[in-house]
Amino acid sequence: MYYLELIQRFWDFNKIVKISPTEIALYLYLLKIGYEKDRYDFKISDVELARELGLTRVTIKASKDKLKNRGLIQFQTSNGLPCYYRFQALFLDNRFQKSKLYWLIAKLRFLFLELHSSFG
Repeated sequence: MYYLELIQRFWDFNKIVKISPTEIALYLYLLKIGYEKDRYDFKISDVELARELGLTRVTIKASKDKLKNRGLIQFQTSNGLPCYYRFQALFLDNRFQKSKLYWLIAKLRFLFLELHSSFG
């Protein structure tokens, strides 16, 4: 896994789409888990994440939803089972990530979600 490269891309992305401290903590912790498992996909429960990060399960859920909406992660949940996480392929694709189109799409997606949430 390209741990340091993903961290650098994350901070580059954060320059355009300002990410909250809680989302940063969650993303970097998920990245740490992926690094330790040497995988882009893995399972971990919200309870364990909340315990490790000192957050509530409600905060974990809200933060992972925002990370998903921003195109950084994918996840699948099943009642009573750990959540299955995967780092988003678009974010990992080096050719697309370096293009101006990627950053434009990221910014537009963020603005749309911000606008949508203000009406919701």
